[in-house]
Amino acid sequence: RSLGMPPAPQLEAEWVQTGASVGQAIGAAALGFVNVAAVWFLADLLAAPQMKMYAAQQGLGWIAALLPYLQAYAAAFFAIPVFRAVSNAAANGAIAARNDARESAALALRSPPPLLQAKLKAARSAGDKKVIASSDIVFSSDKDVGGEQELAEFDRRLQNSGWGERD
Repeated sequence: RSLGMPPAPQLEAEWVQTGASVGQAIGAAALGFVNVAAVWFLADLLAAPQMKMYAAQQGLGWIAALLPYLQAYAAAFFAIPVFRAVSNAAANGAIAARNDARESAALALRSPPPLLQAKLKAARSAGDKKVIASSDIVFSSDKDVGGEQELAEFDRRLQNSGWGERD
């Protein structure tokens, strides 16, 4: 890697609300509004006691028991995407702040102030690599350096010095 320009910063992608196309999103919203209108109409019909009794006589009394669930579904159909949009907006704000910090740090590295330039220059010079050739090697453990003669000489000196004796 070149020590010249720093790489471009890796930016986080922001959260998107949906992967659906605009047409699909409009269709889903239209179906949601039709659902809300139908539930509202059904609730209005079942508000009259005569309609509840007529529905029960026709064997459709279970529709009145189902109405609270239909109302909850119609409300959740819009509430969940609204909640997700609000939470995505908060998350995207934090992502944008982190991306701005990354870009400003990359800009500071592209045109650093004099103090940072001096530090970067010192780091580059300290990072220079030296290739060690075989002529630079002083010691190798695969060769016998002294042999038996030098070890015998060391033992003789040790005994003459008094260090090798025991009491």
